[in-house]
Amino acid sequence: LDAEMGPAVLQATAGRYHLTAGPTPAIEQARVTRLVEALAAFEDAYRVMWRGHPALRESAARVELFLIVKSGHLRRIIKDAGIAQPHFDTGGLYLKESATLIIENSSLLERSILASLVHETTHLLNHEILQGAAFPPWLNEGLAQYCEFSQYLASGADAGFHLGVIDPGAELRVTHGEDEMIHQFTPARSLSYLQGQFMRGHALSLGPLLETPDAARFYGEGAQLRYAESWTLVHLLTQSAARSAGPLREPFFRYVAIAGRGEAGPAETLPKVLGMNLEALDDAWYRHLKQLW
Repeated sequence: LDAEMGPAVLQATAGRYHLTAGPTPAIEQARVTRLVEALAAFEDAYRVMWRGHPALRESAARVELFLIVKSGHLRRIIKDAGIAQPHFDTGGLYLKESATLIIENSSLLERSILASLVHETTHLLNHEILQGAAFPPWLNEGLAQYCEFSQYLASGADAGFHLGVIDPGAELRVTHGEDEMIHQFTPARSLSYLQGQFMRGHALSLGPLLETPDAARFYGEGAQLRYAESWTLVHLLTQSAARSAGPLREPFFRYVAIAGRGEAGPAETLPKVLGMNLEALDDAWYRHLKQLW
């Protein structure tokens, strides 16, 4: 990391989070400070989301975050460390043993960088405060994507994270001579991708997703679809209701406790805990997606 970051680094601390970033035209001290302060606020919002959950616990351990802005360097770090890599370029790495997060994001758009930081921090919080080491991949990544895509307001009376409210996105256009580079943060793109799958006549069901217990299969071919299914399922479970079962948040909390104990079991476990079968869950998910679209 020292070799990648270089000697002239920028640092800031807020709460238990300490962020180190290499200075570039996109990263200056004020931005590093804003980002780490936003992360401390995110943990507060995430704890509020899980208030009343039986597994919720405190953690005061210092969290080290490293922001790498050079494309491709994170993959080299992962390879050098001998860590298994997914089939796609990952945007971050969470090292449980040392409470360390390494994020690669070369975007000039601050909202995009914050989204990457929030995604990886969610993995850390799942492990630390929800005892989620045994979460199935869809739950771990679904929660991370759900938080990454949630609205963040930097100022004003409603400043902070509004988990479950999908962020409208942001865009930054940078011109260099005759060339224009567009930096975007677009949560709606994932929804459009899912909508396109349905419009092409694909009969999607959550069954295959829930039957994918191991990370190798989840992150393999078709990972984009599994990510989109996962976070929209989490959105349904935290924000909506089903015709037959009513509000889903409380039974979802029970499922998360079961998953944290390593007892998520087969695909039928989640529908059973929710008080429905897979067909009814699929139906509730379809209707929820139509509302999101």
